[in-house]
Amino acid sequence: MLPACPALYTMTTGLQRQLGDEQRGRVFELAVGAELAQQPGELFYW
Repeated sequence: MLPACPALYTMTTGLQRQLGDEQRGRVFELAVGAELAQQPGELFYW
């Protein structure tokens, strides 16, 4: 499930914590996935 707002992911980590490479990658993936989910057509994700 892709959240419509990637900020929900970062909200759970707290503002004081710096995101590592893996976490930044996940946020980027969520942002791209949320944008693609808004486009017409089917979205396939693995």
